[in-house]
Amino acid sequence: MNSSLLELAKLHFNNVQTTFQISLRSLSRWWKDLGLGEQYSSFARDRLVESFFWAAAVTSEPQFGRCQEAVTKAIQFISTIDDIYDVYGTVDELELFTNAADRWDLKAMEQLPEYMKTCFLALYNSINEIGYEILKEEGHNVIPYLRNAEELKRGDAPKSILCYMHEAGVPEEVARDHIMVIFRETWKKLNEYLVECSPLPPEFINYAMNVGRASYFTYKQGDGFGDPDSEQKKRYMSLFAEPLQVDEAKGI
Repeated sequence: MNSSLLELAKLHFNNVQTTFQISLRSLSRWWKDLGLGEQYSSFARDRLVESFFWAAAVTSEPQFGRCQEAVTKAIQFISTIDDIYDVYGTVDELELFTNAADRWDLKAMEQLPEYMKTCFLALYNSINEIGYEILKEEGHNVIPYLRNAEELKRGDAPKSILCYMHEAGVPEEVARDHIMVIFRETWKKLNEYLVECSPLPPEFINYAMNVGRASYFTYKQGDGFGDPDSEQKKRYMSLFAEPLQVDEAKGI
């Protein structure tokens, strides 16, 4: 082992961690200013750090800080709106919200109940702001894609383990082992794309692989997004808050 390279890697990790901390502070101010976390605290998940993890895991390079912040905002909105649909809103209210989002029109907001108006306006302004910055700098209109990413659907998505338990009539441990077999086989298929010739850009393939890696990290031991346990929280702390110790005597 080359100890100098190890110390250099630690320095690089700490530098990247510092850029993550800057982004997290900016995102925390944004989320606090919106006020949705406080307004919906009785039923909605406040998962800003977990949302940022997904964004940073897919595009970890520090030069993509603005991309990470935009993706984090989208994921946090998805989580909040998902809780409105699954936990709090009535069917009539949710139909009104879906209609307003489909129309993407502030006039439609007037039909919403008061607690939904703030969410829709925050969503509308944030998505349009992100879209404006990208259009101005890159020349691409991404607002339609950001709107579609909000996944305005009522009801929980079927859980793979629970579905297999019901279909096969097996206990959770057996179902979990079965899903892990499927997971490993899927990873083999994904790994083939890393060595095969593909018409897709290598950067796209890598980012797609990172989605799978982030998913494995988040859900291997349970719901690390919706209900992270103490071990998962320790992992987030080690990534974003705790720098590695560097041996200054190495002279790097």
